Amino acid sequence: MSSGFAMMCVIVLTVVDGLLKDEEIITGIALFGKLGVASTIIFLFLVALEVFPTTIRCMGTALVFTSCICGLTVGRYICTVLNQSFHYTSTFIGYGTFMCFVGFISLLLPETYNQPLPDIVKSRHRIIASQDLTRIAHDWNKM
Repeated sequence: MSSGFAMMCVIVLTVVDGLLKDEEIITGIALFGKLGVASTIIFLFLVALEVFPTTIRCMGTALVFTSCICGLTVGRYICTVLNQSFHYTSTFIGYGTFMCFVGFISLLLPETYNQPLPDIVKSRHRIIASQDLTRIAHDWNKM
């Protein structure tokens, strides 16, 4: 969502004529936006591996990968059309708005909607490991 807000700040920079003076600002905002998109794709793959049951995990991951590729293809076409037809900042504004919209919609997922956020994340694997270690040491003393 922060990448979306960064891409939408092009509106402010256009109003104050900051983009016409420094092209490095445009490059920095574009790279930050690409970083947000790339991290979202990686997050999609991690979530897809955890969400789908084992029996359909390969098919679910392939479906997520295919939808990402389709989105990249359509996004590149939209970027080309917007840059030819409109001002170059329209691409930043469009993608930034869409990324913020998706970020806010993700707050409505059933896992987090109307659920209190936990204060602490208990590390269950550390508790199990320490119990196993004491059990192994206890069994060793019996020998």
